[in-house]
Amino acid sequence: MKIAVFSDIHGNYQALKAILKKIGNDYDEIISLGDVIGLGPDSYECARTLLNSNVRLILGNHDLYHTRGPEIDGDLKGLELKHHNWVSKSLNGLMFNDRKNDKDLRYDLKIKGHTFSFFHFFLNYEEYPFEHLDILNYDRYLEVFDREDAEYSFYGHNHEEDYHLINNKHYYGIGSSGCTKDNKTYFYSIYVDEKVKVKKINVKYDRETFENRIKDLDYPDKSTIEKIFFGL
Repeated sequence: MKIAVFSDIHGNYQALKAILKKIGNDYDEIISLGDVIGLGPDSYECARTLLNSNVRLILGNHDLYHTRGPEIDGDLKGLELKHHNWVSKSLNGLMFNDRKNDKDLRYDLKIKGHTFSFFHFFLNYEEYPFEHLDILNYDRYLEVFDREDAEYSFYGHNHEEDYHLINNKHYYGIGSSGCTKDNKTYFYSIYVDEKVKVKKINVKYDRETFENRIKDLDYPDKSTIEKIFFGL
């Protein structure tokens, strides 16, 4: 079985198109680990494309800001809060499923004796259901990671890629495929047989069109977002 997985597209429609074209019909399952929307200029196009595809959608915090309201994250205020409200309006009524249970927040598989878990970030099942990214900076991540029973866990949220092997369990932080600072994006390919092979697949995308799209729009917190997340 072959699985393609990516995360944190964040409104970068050109990156998403390039990834889906590269994946084509070569994979048995395609999984998005959340944060389809926000930050980039084309949340609507990204959401519409994935909602009308065979991609399995797992919800991230930006997606939940749309379905539950950004108030679930008490740290959002000022321009950040205005930005998320603008994103919701730009979606023109498109909605993600959100049953407030495991089904939209994680996906578990067992293939040929190997177990896999896919989620946006480690869950705590509160109204804002994700652990804080700060756990990656402290030893507490060891405790949080080890709650997972799967042999292989895949998560996004942290836009930097990382990998941990703890107690014979593999944890792949696959970073952001949308928040790139050049014309390269990527997804992860998982090949499952008697052994499991995980490989990063690099893809080029139309960066010029993306930059023109973001320059043509005016939206809250744009100058900060352009610089920090897209290197503009």
